[in-house]
Amino acid sequence: MQDKSVEKHHELQLMILLVGGNPLPNYVAARVLQPARVLLVHSASTKTIAEQLQQVLSIHADLVEVEESSPRSIFDEITSALEEHKPHRVSLHYTGGTKAMAIHAYRAVEQWSQRNRAEWSASYLDARRQVLVFDQPQEESKYVGDKLRLTLEEMLKLHGWSLGHSRVQPVFPGTAREIALSYTDDCTKGVQSPRYQKWKEQVLQPLRRQNSRDWLSEGQLKQKTLDLPVGDLPQVTAALQRELGIEASQVKLEQAKAAKSFSKTEDFCKWLDGAWLESYVLHVVQNLPDEVRPQEVFHGVKTKEIDFELDVVAVRGYQPFVFSCTTAEERSALKLKLFEAILRARQIGGDQARVALVCTYKDPLSIQREARAQIDPDNQNQIRVFGCGDLAELGDRIAEWIRDQTRD
Repeated sequence: MQDKSVEKHHELQLMILLVGGNPLPNYVAARVLQPARVLLVHSASTKTIAEQLQQVLSIHADLVEVEESSPRSIFDEITSALEEHKPHRVSLHYTGGTKAMAIHAYRAVEQWSQRNRAEWSASYLDARRQVLVFDQPQEESKYVGDKLRLTLEEMLKLHGWSLGHSRVQPVFPGTAREIALSYTDDCTKGVQSPRYQKWKEQVLQPLRRQNSRDWLSEGQLKQKTLDLPVGDLPQVTAALQRELGIEASQVKLEQAKAAKSFSKTEDFCKWLDGAWLESYVLHVVQNLPDEVRPQEVFHGVKTKEIDFELDVVAVRGYQPFVFSCTTAEERSALKLKLFEAILRARQIGGDQARVALVCTYKDPLSIQREARAQIDPDNQNQIRVFGCGDLAELGDRIAEWIRDQTRD
């Protein structure tokens, strides 16, 4: 049985969280350290985030508003809150908030604790190494990457969002893999125009409206028959025949639509045109080695409140990995796709988020270097770009990238 004095000591423990633009670090710290009570110190601009944290945390949480640019306001409000609660132990976590909030909250906690002979500690969450760093007292950092498993729904809930449409089953995974292998093979051989790309131009382009990227009408597509790439891509053809349950070298689009319950015939055309890459990435990430496999993987993630869609999202521990997938070849389109994914990923997971662009481009490292230099020069490994040369061994490349997130 726990000693009553120890029990009372724990009950009086108070944790102070400085609320910044992303609630995830504070949520992680509170869940890992498990204080009896929490003070959410926020500014006027982060009040909504603090209120959302207050709702989500299972710990009793009070709000304390400060003027984020006023040292006196920060110091006095935190000191006043400490006087009200008079804890025996104070834990300050300052990952969030402004620099001014961190400095003057630190001063307030230190001085109040010394006057009242209370134990106190200070910590922050290192997003690169996934560790809680304690600088008062100076203790060994605590690795938390495997201490907390969050769901994507829980992450979204921190922002007041809810998970809308998403899928967990890849479409035609065998065919998607064979297409990916063909790209790597052509890339390795230095083929200027990949075989699959040439087949698309010959077979899919006639299924579009004249001088347009739009597909023909549903009624028109249902009447069309598709020639499979038998000669140039026999492995792709064999895989697609197997997954469609046919033996012929042609397939009616209406039949293909029914085979995978596509809502529209054009969805099958879209899959052949480029959505196959999302299916491939989803399948690869779902089948990573056990030690790096995420607990959740979703495809086509949407929220009910915010208008955006993420191609593939995986969650490992409390860390989101966002994969943006495209077969576009223009650098401008690739960079835009990557930057949009980075923006959305950080909305969800802040500095904890990791982002990868998976594409068929022949020089992915040039885009990766440019993105890292422009967006995050101090944390190089947060962003990865995988190109056509990576597709055949994509599982190994992604696994190594994920392993790197837990290395000092």
